[in-house]
Amino acid sequence: MSTLVGKAIDEHTKEPVANVMVTADSPALPGGKTVFTGAQGNYSIGDLSAGTYVLRFQADGYYPCSKTGIHLRDTQTERTDVELLAVDAATASA
Repeated sequence: MSTLVGKAIDEHTKEPVANVMVTADSPALPGGKTVFTGAQGNYSIGDLSAGTYVLRFQADGYYPCSKTGIHLRDTQTERTDVELLAVDAATASA
């Protein structure tokens, strides 16, 4: 089995973002698998089959985003970090 790991940070402050809902979706994983980032913004989704995944990230106060085309081989650990854009930061720069 394989594992997806990574860290969610704020795009502007570069600070970790806690309580981000991270969902791994794949044809090999009906219904997906969801975890939440910890206090330091880290997540780990284990027990995944080999295949191609989409990671979706959602958190209060941030725009949702996704990372596509993540290819996992058997017994692989793949790191996918993400920078989240705060809703108020997008408004301020407009």
